[in-house]
Amino acid sequence: MVNLIRRSVVSGLVVGMFGCSSFDYPDHGQGGLAESYQDISIENYQFSPVMPDEPLGPEHGLRFDWQLTKLHLDALIQEGARWCFPAAVVQALEKQNRIARELEGGLLLDAANDLVIQRRRLNQLEQQLDYVLTQTTCTPPDDIDALRNDLNIVADIYALLNVDNQFAIDSAEINPKYMGHLAEAAYILRDHP
Repeated sequence: MVNLIRRSVVSGLVVGMFGCSSFDYPDHGQGGLAESYQDISIENYQFSPVMPDEPLGPEHGLRFDWQLTKLHLDALIQEGARWCFPAAVVQALEKQNRIARELEGGLLLDAANDLVIQRRRLNQLEQQLDYVLTQTTCTPPDDIDALRNDLNIVADIYALLNVDNQFAIDSAEINPKYMGHLAEAAYILRDHP
C-alpha cells in the first residue's frame, strides 16, 4: 500500500513538473495558439452553408450577425480606418477571428457576447472615422518603402527595449545590459527624428 502511494506521488510530481513544461506558451499579451491559427481568417472564411432541410437555430443567426460585422469592418477599412486608426483595426480583426472560432467551436454565448462588443467597437470606430474624415483624409503614405523602413526601425527598437531584465534584482538600478540597449535605441532614434 505504501509503495502504491509512493508511486502515485512520484507519478504526480513527474507529470506536474514535465507535463506542463513541454508546452510552448505564447508571449505575454499575444494570446494562445488560436490567435495565430490560420485556417480561420476573416478574409477567406466561410461557414458551412445551411441546407434546405436543416432547421434554423441560434447559431445561424449568430453566423449572419458575424457576416454583418465583417462587412461593417470591411467598409470601415475601405474608408481608410486602417490608416487613421491602425491599432483599432488590428484589434477588430482579431476579435472577428475569435468570434469565428467561437462559432465554429459551438461557444454560442461567448460568440454572442463578443458580437455585442464588436458591434459597439465598430460603431465607435465609425463615429471616430467620420469625424476625422471631416478634418483630413486617411490615405496610405506615398512612399511605401519609407513606411516599411520606419516600421523595421520601430520593430528593432521594440526588440531592444522589450526585455524582462530592465532592473537589477531587488533593486531600483537599471541593469547594465539594458542600459546598453537604451543607448543603442537612442543612437538609432538620433538618425530618425
